[in-house]
Amino acid sequence: MGTMVYNVNDTATQVLAAKQVKENIFVDLVHKNGYGITQHEETNVSTLRMMKVLPTTASARTVGAATNGAFFNSTNAEVPQVTEYDLNLLYVYDKVYDLPEVQQDMCPVNIFDEITKNIGGRVATEINASTIAEQLANRYNAAKTATKWDDIAVTLPASGGYYQAIQDASTMLDDGDEANGIQAFPFEEREIIMRPTFRSKLLSDKGVLLGGSNYAQSMLAKGAVSPDARKEWGNMYCGEIDLIPCYIAPKALWARAGEWTYTTTEGGANTQGGATTFAATQALMCAKSATDRGISTQDYIKIIDSPDGAGKRLQPKARWGINVCYGKGVVPILSNGTAAPGADIKVQSPASFKA
Repeated sequence: MGTMVYNVNDTATQVLAAKQVKENIFVDLVHKNGYGITQHEETNVSTLRMMKVLPTTASARTVGAATNGAFFNSTNAEVPQVTEYDLNLLYVYDKVYDLPEVQQDMCPVNIFDEITKNIGGRVATEINASTIAEQLANRYNAAKTATKWDDIAVTLPASGGYYQAIQDASTMLDDGDEANGIQAFPFEEREIIMRPTFRSKLLSDKGVLLGGSNYAQSMLAKGAVSPDARKEWGNMYCGEIDLIPCYIAPKALWARAGEWTYTTTEGGANTQGGATTFAATQALMCAKSATDRGISTQDYIKIIDSPDGAGKRLQPKARWGINVCYGKGVVPILSNGTAAPGADIKVQSPASFKA
């Protein structure tokens, strides 16, 4: 396209811009505190101390029995065991932005408002992507060790089976993680994150949409009988299946999650992951207690004079960290024929990746 030339003369001395600009639209945080994760929010901290009580293995006894049958239990008193760990908020978003005065003078919109919206949206994107990356890396690495997906993920059949896959994933959470003191991951603390294509196929699956199934009705009603009672759980909430809230994660988030990973070859070289790292994952069911996430955000974006000239510099600082405590509380739903990975997947922020 040729260069645009403005003809300036005595009567035409300014170029008028539209009073509105097209906004970038970002996805809210898709893991909701109390459902898919346990989230802790603090201001200006670098580490959160997390504590968990280990399960007791004591057994019941029979009064009057030959062994341990007295009125008082003859075994020694048990002291509750507590394990703790530091959740380090190692990921930080602190990209600075300069807003020249000249640019602000030429634009009829509030540049500060628009750039702060973009910063917030980008932070949400990075938190979403890194959380998905941590959860899936845990499960992919477990499959790599076991050389199979059995009891780790649900694999779709050659055709259909989308609703059944959700039921199978839910059943795996029903069985809990007894080795870690979890007999079952509570039903009311689960969440489903799915690709748009998975949702589309789910709603077309036999037994879900045909015959006026209540599952489809719940999805279509977005979790409420009346539109006025719609649950406002973020801009990608799409309803419930068996009372489990469902969220759509667009392909951009799955692709970004892949970019948060890398693998190491036998020779020691690191290869950064890409958009296809988690291409096999069509949906993800997770439980609250399976993943801890800590977020530390400033109450404001620091604004100083730009050192480069007339204008302002915006300095955001958001920190967060993620830890998958119980891998069995995260169940991926995979494409048919997905093979177990052949290399461990590690999580690394893209801007800090080193080959």
